[in-house]
Order: sequence, then structure tokens, then C-alpha cells
Amino acid sequence: MAFRAARGKEKNISLFGAGILGGIIVCGLLSFPHFRPPSGDQWAKLARYGFLAAVANVLTMWAARQAPAAYIGPTQYSQMIWAILLGYVLFGDTVDLTMVAGIVLIVASGLLTLIRENVRGTPLPPSVAGERHVAAALVPETGTVAQSDSHSTERSQRSQS
Repeated sequence: MAFRAARGKEKNISLFGAGILGGIIVCGLLSFPHFRPPSGDQWAKLARYGFLAAVANVLTMWAARQAPAAYIGPTQYSQMIWAILLGYVLFGDTVDLTMVAGIVLIVASGLLTLIRENVRGTPLPPSVAGERHVAAALVPETGTVAQSDSHSTERSQRSQS
């Protein structure tokens, strides 16, 4: 949501970097009193995790450009299911009352919002990319998009004649 609100004012890379940098600073400050340097194996695991997290962030931003948030939201709710499943399989975590209460609160708020918007007849907001072609949406410069669209139109008109 914050990415969409700041879309026209900030570059994607600064929005991405601010989200990452904030987490690093907060987590770094909280871990400072008990910090121990990671071992080589831990560095390798951290690098793999960092790569996967970066790919996930980029794919989420790409999805937000291609589809309305209402279509992306349900896949993000599935993260809870995966977190519970992986927590159980990898760490032996079990679902407790606090976890159930949090899940119910999150799912109920999402469903309430969806029902409310359907009752009001509120149309879904468009994706960030709007009605443009997917390849054109990935081009960062507005002028470049217009030029590439006009060149492809000229080429298709020439090939048809």
C-alpha cells in the first residue's frame, strides 16, 4: 500500500531499499548487546536467505504492477499457512491460542474489508501498470514506453501492408 502511495514521488529502488534498510537497522540495534559473528556456514545460509528474500520482494513488486491489490492479497494470506506448516516441520512449533487469535483477526479483517467493498460496489483499483502491455510496464522511463509503443505500432503496420 505504501509503495503505491509513493509511486509517482519515489523511484522503485529507493522504496525497496528503505524497506530493507529499516529492517536491518532495527534488527541490528536489537541484536547488538548479544552479537556474535556468524560462522562460514551461517554466512552461506544468510546469503541464500537474502537472495530468496530479494527475489520474493521483486516478484511482489512486479505483481503489484500487474494486478490490483485485491488479487494479490489472498496469496499473501497463504503465507500464514506456509509459516505454520514450516514452523511445525522444521522447528516442531505447535499452534497455540495466541496464534489462532492472530490468524482469526487477520483473516477476519481481510474478509470484512472485501465484503464491505463488495456491498458498496466499490470497483477494484487498477494495477500500477494500468492497461499497458506487460513488457511496456517493465520499462522504467515513460518516454521510452511511448517510443517503444510507437515503434512497434509502425512495424506492425508496415508488416501488414
